[in-house]
Amino acid sequence: ASGMLGAGRSRKEDPVFPAVGIELLKVQGDAVKPGEELCLIHGEDLSKIVGVKKLLKDSYSFNEEPLPPGGRVLKEL
Repeated sequence: ASGMLGAGRSRKEDPVFPAVGIELLKVQGDAVKPGEELCLIHGEDLSKIVGVKKLLKDSYSFNEEPLPPGGRVLKEL
C-alpha cells in the first residue's frame, strides 16, 4: 500500500516520495475501541490516499477474543 502512495518504485525511473507512507498505530493483539485510529496514511495525492484507505480498510479484521501479539513486519524481501 505504501508503494501506491509513492514510497517505492515500480521502475527505476519512477520518483520516490520520502514524505509518504503508512504509520501503524495498532498491530495484531492490540485492544481497539470503536472509532479508534488504526493507522495514519501520509500522502500527496488525494486519489491515491482514497485507494490506499480502501485497501487498508479491507485488510483489517476484528475479533472479540484477544489474539497473540503480532509483529509489524510480516515478511522481509
